[in-house]
Amino acid sequence: MRFNFRYINRFYTLGTVSFAEWSFDGNYVVSSSWDRNIIVWDVEKAKSIANYIGHEEEVLYICCHPSQSLFLSTSADSSIRLWDMRTGTSPSVEICKAHNGDVNSALFAGHNIISGSVDKTAKMWEMRSMREPLVTLKTSSPITRMSMNSDGYICIPMRNNHFRIW
Repeated sequence: MRFNFRYINRFYTLGTVSFAEWSFDGNYVVSSSWDRNIIVWDVEKAKSIANYIGHEEEVLYICCHPSQSLFLSTSADSSIRLWDMRTGTSPSVEICKAHNGDVNSALFAGHNIISGSVDKTAKMWEMRSMREPLVTLKTSSPITRMSMNSDGYICIPMRNNHFRIW
């Protein structure tokens, strides 16, 4: 892989940008901000093409699906939302009151979603019906972010100076 450090453009929002993630096809960037807005940007045209609104507090994290036009957003309102970029509008496809505190991270894991929170839990949800968690993992410290490797192992960094792998 060759990196291209050529300046492309600058994109402006009204609130502090908390996260930005490339779409699976590399044509768009989805950004979240503290003003509760989620914006999809067309990188080539350097303009916003969709604005998603629904969270009641700051949007903290975005995760784009690796092969579909879906993305997740997490928020200080304790929720995860599943959005479909093909609609270009709100409301979200699915809303889940997932945790008892800020949800700092979420990721797609096959047909499931995994979320991590300051409430010291990581939870797995079925993507089609996010009513009850399939699994809840309790940790000793608030979860800051998560990542998953190709074998399905999840790495969870925490605020108490260590990380765990499940």
